[in-house]
Amino acid sequence: MKIFYILISYIFITNIFSNTTETPNNLEVIKNSPFLSYSAEFIFKEKDKKKAKIIREGLATPRYYYDLYDENSNHIARGVTRFFSLGLLNPYLMDIDVYNSNLYLGNISGKIIKRSRAKFMFYDENGINTAIAYLDAKKPDFIIVSAKNETEIIAKLIGSVYGDVCVVNIEFVKNNSDLDPKLLKIFTAFVSDFYEKFLEPPKQIHHYHTTYNTTYRN
Repeated sequence: MKIFYILISYIFITNIFSNTTETPNNLEVIKNSPFLSYSAEFIFKEKDKKKAKIIREGLATPRYYYDLYDENSNHIARGVTRFFSLGLLNPYLMDIDVYNSNLYLGNISGKIIKRSRAKFMFYDENGINTAIAYLDAKKPDFIIVSAKNETEIIAKLIGSVYGDVCVVNIEFVKNNSDLDPKLLKIFTAFVSDFYEKFLEPPKQIHHYHTTYNTTYRN
C-alpha cells in the first residue's frame, strides 16, 4: 500500500512539472539602417545566436512592410501598416495588420492615453485582445501585460540608440500563450524603427527677464 501511495505521488509531481511552461530566453534586437535608407534590417539574437530577422521596406510612405524570417531564413509573417491610419502622422497611433501568406494572424493598434503617453493593443485573428503594451511615462521603454490581467507582466522592451543603430532588449517575465510571438517580434521591430519618436520630449526652460526702468526723474 505504501508503494502505491509513493507511485501516485510521483505521477502527480511529474505531471505538474511536465505542464510547466518555461519563460522564453531574452532577445536582443539590433536595427541597422543607413540614414534615409528605404529598408532596414532587425536581427533578433539569443545569447549571440541569431534567432530571427525582420526586413522593413518603406520610408516616408503610406505603408511600411515588416517581413519576419525565422532562424533558417523562412518567411513566417508580414506586418503591414494600414494605409488610412493616423499612424502616418503619429507612430503612437499606428495600426499594423499581421499575415502569414494570406492567413490573417492579428492586429496591433496604437492608442494615446495620459498615464503612459501611449499604449498598443494586440489582437488575435478573431479580434480578441490578448495583450497590451504601455509606453513608460518618462522613458522610451514598453511594458507588455496580459489583457486578461494587467498585473501579469509578459515582457519589457528596453532600448537605446547609437547613431544609426538601435538596440532593443526583450526581457521576458512570464510566458503567455495568448500573445502570438510573431506579433511581438513585429511590434519590437516597429518600436526600434520609431524609437526616437518615443523619447520623452525635451522640457522647455523658460527664461524670465526683469525689465528695469532706467528713466531718471529730477
